[in-house]
Amino acid sequence: MFNNYGSEFARKWSSGVLDAHKNDEGLQSIKKAWCVKLGGFFQDKGAIKNALLNLPEHPPSLPAFEALCKQFRTTESYHALPNNLSETAIKNGKLQLESIKRMLETSALLKGKGHVEAN
Repeated sequence: MFNNYGSEFARKWSSGVLDAHKNDEGLQSIKKAWCVKLGGFFQDKGAIKNALLNLPEHPPSLPAFEALCKQFRTTESYHALPNNLSETAIKNGKLQLESIKRMLETSALLKGKGHVEAN
């Protein structure tokens, strides 16, 4: 959006308060909100692409941009992604995925070394 609207977009959402990384907290907050809300279009890249190609003259609000994306849906389904996982739950999920990945890699190595499996 900043590429399309420049400082007009930044002024609309900027809070003027900087975080530890010198990023505007208002802009960081709005980026997160837009990611969560527009995440439902993750499988429908055409909707966002076409919405970006048909932007209004002035920066839209999140609901207005979401409506624009819905107008250009290329698939029938639209699902908002839930945002209710804690950092701990996310960390635990990543650990579980790594464990599964290691088990699969070990299994593949065993199969490659002439290990015979029962059917």
